Amino acid sequence: MAKAKLQTVYLMDRLLSQSGWRYNGTDVPETDAVATVPEGIRPVTGPGQRVRWVGEPDKPLAPTDPKRGLTAEITLRATRNTAADRGIHFETTPAPKSRSPS
Repeated sequence: MAKAKLQTVYLMDRLLSQSGWRYNGTDVPETDAVATVPEGIRPVTGPGQRVRWVGEPDKPLAPTDPKRGLTAEITLRATRNTAADRGIHFETTPAPKSRSPS
């Protein structure tokens, strides 16, 4: 789907915590583990470190209509891998039924 048709687009020209995401990394601050580059963001971590972002439970990143569904896209280019068990985990979860889209 074209970006122009998506309801919410998060540009990668800044740290994700500055765009509505909550940083939830392990053993490294976001400002030390992530660099912004012309192509987007570049995570750089060492042994035992990990970068991860999540949406705040009480503030959805984007409202959705359960009858229409949603489109979630991510573009990723891995330039190197430092451990066999590293990768990407990307998921969307519905908001609790008590919340309505805003």
